Amino acid sequence: MNDPTTYELVHSSTPCELSQAVSERIEMGWWPMGTPFVHGDRFIQAMVLERSPDKRLRKNSGDG
Repeated sequence: MNDPTTYELVHSSTPCELSQAVSERIEMGWWPMGTPFVHGDRFIQAMVLERSPDKRLRKNSGDG
């Protein structure tokens, strides 16, 4: 079964740049996961994108 969820770490060198990058992804359907954090000289935010599972009907037998 395919996992319909995708994760990504967004990072930048300033909090302002991080805010802009996160806002852009939110407009594309991504959501922040947890709070932003700092690692070394990078500001980082985990993001998640949940895709809807494919709910199309599939033909399972050949008795059409």
